[in-house]
Amino acid sequence: MIVYFSKNLNKETVKKSSSGGFFSLLANYVIEKKGVVFGATFDEDFNVVISHTENDFSDMLSSKYVKSSTKNSFVECKYFLENGRTVLYSGTPCQIIGLKAYLKKDYENLITMDVICHGSPVAEIWQHYLKSFNKEIESINFRDKRESWEQFHLTIKFKDGTEFSENHHKNKYMKLFLENKILTEPCYKCQNCKNSKADFTVGDAWAAPFKDTRFNDHQGTSCVISRTAKSNAIFDKLKSNMLYETVNETYLNKSVGYVHNYTKPNDSDKIKKSILSPKLAIVTIPGHENVGNTLQAFALQSKIKEILPKSDPIVINQKDTTHLLNFYKNNVKYSTGGFDSSYDGIVVGSDQIWIPYVWPGVQFEDQFLIRNVNKKIVYAASFGKHTVKFSDLQRKKVQDSLKNVKYIGVREISGEWLCKKLFNVNNAKNVLDPTMLYDKEFYLKSVNESEIENKNGIFVYVLDKNESWNKKIKEISNKLGQPILPYNGSVENFIHNMNKASFVLTDSYHGTVFSLIFNKPFITLRNIKRGNDRFDDLSIRFNIDKRFVYELDKMNMDLLSNSPNILEEMNNQRIKSLEFLKSALMDV
Repeated sequence: MIVYFSKNLNKETVKKSSSGGFFSLLANYVIEKKGVVFGATFDEDFNVVISHTENDFSDMLSSKYVKSSTKNSFVECKYFLENGRTVLYSGTPCQIIGLKAYLKKDYENLITMDVICHGSPVAEIWQHYLKSFNKEIESINFRDKRESWEQFHLTIKFKDGTEFSENHHKNKYMKLFLENKILTEPCYKCQNCKNSKADFTVGDAWAAPFKDTRFNDHQGTSCVISRTAKSNAIFDKLKSNMLYETVNETYLNKSVGYVHNYTKPNDSDKIKKSILSPKLAIVTIPGHENVGNTLQAFALQSKIKEILPKSDPIVINQKDTTHLLNFYKNNVKYSTGGFDSSYDGIVVGSDQIWIPYVWPGVQFEDQFLIRNVNKKIVYAASFGKHTVKFSDLQRKKVQDSLKNVKYIGVREISGEWLCKKLFNVNNAKNVLDPTMLYDKEFYLKSVNESEIENKNGIFVYVLDKNESWNKKIKEISNKLGQPILPYNGSVENFIHNMNKASFVLTDSYHGTVFSLIFNKPFITLRNIKRGNDRFDDLSIRFNIDKRFVYELDKMNMDLLSNSPNILEEMNNQRIKSLEFLKSALMDV
């Protein structure tokens, strides 16, 4: 065994390589002999696979810190060998051992190269991380040397012309990888680095005692281990194209990647679970005694499950005594208990959850994010009114709890302003109420109902009835010849009436929202007591101000014969809101 420090004389090649560009020298050698090169590449979904080439091997340059698939490469390799072609097969130590076991004999025309391996991260976690960007990817470079070889970046370029680039010491994915927390299970017990069966082993020459100062250009140097007579002869042929130094073997004992056993961290399993199949606590108004609140909890939980199929989102702090319990038991997973250590994350959900008084049975702090968990997300939380007031103590608790929360989605436009004014939070984004993340077919399916073709009747969904309301509604019913649909207060009946009605009269935020989802003509009486900002938000979003009135006598009756027709705009806003929620849930 001979150990070298090596640097390709072609500076552009070194720049594109992980370290000193030795792989390129070896691959060129094989290509010039009309041979075939096998190495790690990205497929169209940016999974890492072992593929082969007979000419351009640029896709194989630079490390790829993901568990790679050998696919059919062993079979293909044997085919080329049996046909007399020179083959270079590069991979991890375990892949070279697997190839040798498959071939069952030595081939003079086979050159193998493995890497000083740090272990392979779980491929599913890598895909999970990529999805957090919600963009089409053009290219990925795990070892971008824009800062230096020592301070390399993970850089992702997107098809829209933008890019993400972050130093590996700061990048979440790379930190978890380098801390050995997301490796595949066999990596924790692997001894293959110290028992390599390859001709060549290559890695980074970290902390190398270079004699030649030309190595010190901060663009990378390879540590090359030549293990066989075959590799010794080939290295001699490549020397004219590189800087190199022969190194005492004792250097390897100082190389962390070469001698280190990757002990499994105690929190590894928990971290993997929290990324791929997290148990999430959804915090919203307790009690499910309100149809709108019930449906927004149902929609948010359903969308989380849709985005993270292996997750377990649970609506916490709920009651078991309510007239809406039937729908809850059939459609929502909930718990009467509060947040505890079994949860991997917390999602503060929608509705007027951010108001400065305590909801029954829930401590005020539970409505925010003071928990030490991996995932901390706010989605469509509402203050109710822009005039909301907090005590100094409450404001400090909230400000402290939101300080390090990356994803804060507020339901009303005024919520962005309030987050800045009250809590010095500048990253809040306006998103849709969870109910608007689905179309009407989703809700009809939840109650096993099909769309009713012959619409007839007025759905009156009023939270705060009074004599003036009752009188005016009867007048409208008589004038238009439309019966008032009976309503028993259940979620099922609410959806049925939305389906059947010719138009809707309401003083409710979610009554308005579902009128929009079902594309119903409607008039909303502004319910100032419960929070007018909510109606202002819908009015501005969808340009429907004329449908909101302070007195029923002032309503425009013509609007009851015309649908709002805002479904296209709702879909546009839905896409943006879903991008926010996906990014929050997928972020490692």
